[in-house]
Amino acid sequence: MPVTCRLCSRPAEVEGLCAACALRAVRAARRQDKRARLAEVPKSPLDDRLLWPSEVAMRLRVDRTTVYRLLKAGKLRGVRVGRRVQVKLSSLEAFLVKNRTRQV
Repeated sequence: MPVTCRLCSRPAEVEGLCAACALRAVRAARRQDKRARLAEVPKSPLDDRLLWPSEVAMRLRVDRTTVYRLLKAGKLRGVRVGRRVQVKLSSLEAFLVKNRTRQV
């Protein structure tokens, strides 16, 4: 009795798979290996997302002018892009950690 492919029921050639299914399995394994390698790449400081002051204000639930005051006081670090200021997401997270209050 001829051996059939366990995925598509065509005549099997290699390890219970037909040529098309074997090729598909090899390609899927390569894609998975590539994704794993890309996940291991260390993050660059340039990968950090930049937020506009209005986005920071929405996240903190304050007015935009309050964000500008925090930037001017040096409590929140910003990056100047041309004439405009943006805030790195990591800087916002550091600000929140630093200014966290104890829970009562």
